[in-house]
Amino acid sequence: MATEERLLRLENAYITLSDLAARAEERAAKVDERLDTLTELALNVDERLDTLTDIAARAEERAAKVDERLDTLTELALNFDSRMDRITETQARTEANLEALTTIVGEFDNRMDRITETQARTEANFAALTTIVGEIGRKVDRLTETVDRYISEGRNGQS
Repeated sequence: MATEERLLRLENAYITLSDLAARAEERAAKVDERLDTLTELALNVDERLDTLTDIAARAEERAAKVDERLDTLTELALNFDSRMDRITETQARTEANLEALTTIVGEFDNRMDRITETQARTEANFAALTTIVGEIGRKVDRLTETVDRYISEGRNGQS
């Protein structure tokens, strides 16, 4: 092989190496760009993780508040059940009292009916008595007239 061939091969090798080096530099530049992009993405991931951590902490706080509210609602429900029991008992007593009152009102109505009947008889008796008193009054008036006439005739006859 001649020197010229070797030089030509050497030149070709140099060109190939230059091309390879240029491609390697391009790839290195692309790798650098990708690394920069990955670094930015990693920073964004860190920021997002921080945000997610904050959101998770707030969610835990809200969950704690929800638990407190559920405890309060449970307590209120128990109080409601207790109050409903008392209301049911009170309603039962009220119904018993209402039945007793209904009985009393029934007795009162019966007594009022008897009083009304008694009053009607009393008024009838009073009317009859008034009639009798009227008759007695008339008879007393006639008697008085008779006595007056007798006395006046007796005096007139003796004088």
